Amino acid sequence: MQQVIIKYNPYRLETEIFVNDQNICDDNHYNSFKKFIENKTPLQNWVEPILYENWKGIINELVDEECTESVDIIFYGRKIDFNDLQRACVSQNAKRAMDKKVRITYSINKELSDEKLSQDIDIVMKELLCDRFKMMVEERSENTTLHERYRNLENSYERAKSKEFKVVFAGLYSCGKSTMLNALIRRNILPTSDNTCTAKNCRIKHEKKMKNQVSLECFDINGKTVVEKEIFNSDTECKARFCEIAPIGKSESNPKTVDTIEVCLDLSYLYPSENMEKKFQLVIVDTPGCNSTKTKNIVSEGNHHVQIALDAIHDENKEMVVICADGQDYEEESIGMFLKEIVESADEDGGNFNDRFLFVLNKCDLKKYNKEETVDAAKKEYADYLTNPNKWGISTECHNTSFVPRIFMVCGYPALALIEGVVNLSDEELAEDEEKQNFSQAYRSFHEKIIKFKNHKFYLSEACDIPEYRKNEFTDKFEVALSKDDEASAIEIQTGIVCIESAIKDYIERYAYPIKVRSLIETFDSILNDVAEFANVETQKLRERTANLGKNTSEREEVEEKRVREEEKTKKLSAVKTEVEQQKKAIAKIKFDHGKMNNIRKNLEVKIETSSEIIEVRENNNKYSAEKVASLMESIEQIFDEAWKIASSNFEKMTIEYKSQLSSIIEGLKGIIVNIEKNNNYDLAGYNFLHSVSSDKIIHLDINKIRDEINDTKETIDGYCKMVHNPIKDEQYNWYQFGKKLKQFFAPDKKAQWTEAQELYNVEIINISLTNILTDFRKLCELTEKNYTSDIENIKKQVKQIANDLIADFENTIKDIKSLEDRIEKLGNNMDGLQREMQESEGRLKWLKNLKNIIDGV
Repeated sequence: MQQVIIKYNPYRLETEIFVNDQNICDDNHYNSFKKFIENKTPLQNWVEPILYENWKGIINELVDEECTESVDIIFYGRKIDFNDLQRACVSQNAKRAMDKKVRITYSINKELSDEKLSQDIDIVMKELLCDRFKMMVEERSENTTLHERYRNLENSYERAKSKEFKVVFAGLYSCGKSTMLNALIRRNILPTSDNTCTAKNCRIKHEKKMKNQVSLECFDINGKTVVEKEIFNSDTECKARFCEIAPIGKSESNPKTVDTIEVCLDLSYLYPSENMEKKFQLVIVDTPGCNSTKTKNIVSEGNHHVQIALDAIHDENKEMVVICADGQDYEEESIGMFLKEIVESADEDGGNFNDRFLFVLNKCDLKKYNKEETVDAAKKEYADYLTNPNKWGISTECHNTSFVPRIFMVCGYPALALIEGVVNLSDEELAEDEEKQNFSQAYRSFHEKIIKFKNHKFYLSEACDIPEYRKNEFTDKFEVALSKDDEASAIEIQTGIVCIESAIKDYIERYAYPIKVRSLIETFDSILNDVAEFANVETQKLRERTANLGKNTSEREEVEEKRVREEEKTKKLSAVKTEVEQQKKAIAKIKFDHGKMNNIRKNLEVKIETSSEIIEVRENNNKYSAEKVASLMESIEQIFDEAWKIASSNFEKMTIEYKSQLSSIIEGLKGIIVNIEKNNNYDLAGYNFLHSVSSDKIIHLDINKIRDEINDTKETIDGYCKMVHNPIKDEQYNWYQFGKKLKQFFAPDKKAQWTEAQELYNVEIINISLTNILTDFRKLCELTEKNYTSDIENIKKQVKQIANDLIADFENTIKDIKSLEDRIEKLGNNMDGLQREMQESEGRLKWLKNLKNIIDGV
């Protein structure tokens, strides 16, 4: 019998595993586990097999395939995490050969719960804000990192208690996003159209008290109300008001200052449980289509609607982001801005929260399959499109490209038709309403594929990337619905919308609360460890003083000992300062190599200008056929694409090199802290500087987290856009759409000097366009260099400040210990006074340890 103890704390993302009482991190036989444990990967992410990591799943990694001994799994953690672990083990064991199956027993030794932790956080917070604790902090030297973190404690608490959890929808316009969202929220209130619906973002907020009603309110860009809250008894009324405020196809709203439209309705069904509903106010955010002309210059004019989605990707609360596209026409360059940010976020998280990104292909009921074509092939084609680093200019040297997108194939229109009650509409009702006719037609077509022909290519719940047990649940519900002749329920399941609902509920249930409180718990740990450490020093000093009473030590000897200690402290403090100054000098030496990038850019420009296609355009005044022009444009587009990929890759490589240097400096600072304790030669009177808030800040420092805190302009880097007015048709393109920018010069136009009948084109226009695009390329490189430089300088500034804080806090610690020693010395030989002080100090220390135990769930 092999005993396996698994302790998983989702609030700290810490996992401990013991096999027969030995920690597997100390056993080389289980090396494969270390990366997940050390990287603090959520348990759900690695209980299942991971093909690209060559990870066979937790039970297969614990028990060799040739081994059949029994395994007793004892779990410490939440019930939901235990269920996921057990489900994974059962699934993996079931796939083993009959003679290789393992007999597994499961039990929960200690169960954690979100509800209990929420109560404990409130208890500890109340204690930390009380006068008793506040006084202990104030006794320490001012302007320390401890004071700064304590001052921000209430803000950290309020952020953690915030009841909003966002699911941000972004993607391409005309992909049916609004229709799909209406189906998801089970209300037909968002305007829908084949054209761009609105340039405003919409917040759909849960309010249980609304029941069957819905409210609408509008805010300006600063969050000020510009349309007072109105309550509607029907979706039709709300939708009509929505269209008055944000007319379909119009960029301007009424009133013009409207920036955000907020609707409130009952979304209870999207919560995993009533308890979870009390913790969060779910908000679904619908942003305008990123490839719509109404989004205008995505970066140059600071389009903050797109920025909402981009910010959500890097949000520390790891909220959900849903990228939507048309299942028939998903190729669009602008989706690249999301892919680059998602890949970068996945790098920073080590792929820990990939479940929060959903890639939805809508209108899959309209897809036309070839006879041999399969749904899996269609999904793989989209997955390959999303993960093609060359497509998006993502350097494989700079990023981990093992990110695996979760793809959902759905059809929003038939799902919304069901919500609109299309199955119960009479012919007379249909005749009076064209929208209902469209619903009826879409439903009948999908109904025929599912019910009449039983075409499994349109059983969309089977095509969505949800866990196998969830798919089985939906399959069972589908079969039950059919057996009861409940065709509407059966078809609803196969629209795939229920899979999106399931993905949202599952993610919220597993991660939402732990992620929300993780930062607050780290703050509690940091403050409590520091204050408790100092209280421990106080207790030890009082014990030493009490124990030394009555010893024959002359006053002169005491003075001399004190003088020697102070000299040693001064000398050692100076040594620490010298080490830190060396790291600060290393920071100052890190500078962006403008000369190197300038040479790269110039070489690329030469490469562009000396390409045979460019030379042909520059030196030839002949007229070309449409086919020749198309060929030239395709080649030129590829030339500029390749040039930018090279430039972008070099920018990233250089920046990663500089960040690596900064990370080494941070490691150097961490080393200084460790040596303070390791060498035990800084006479901190037993105070463990590793437990100080200052040390905690450095030891848990992540270079990427610093970067996230900076208001960086990476969107400007990735999305520089020159708006070109086309006399043929008004259109706007991003910098990377070189081919489209060229093609617009040849699009037919009644006012052009040629007509559709002409077959020859003057390449002089291409020449002019090339010059403009080359100028764009040069500006883009300059702008990118400027922003990467700013990024590095901001990080340097913060790392330097951290180094300064380290010295200041170390000096303050020494000063605080001296003040403590002086205070104890003033008590003299008063045994009663010393014992009274010691009793109070021990009481404080016991109280602090109890608070720590509460947060640890002990």
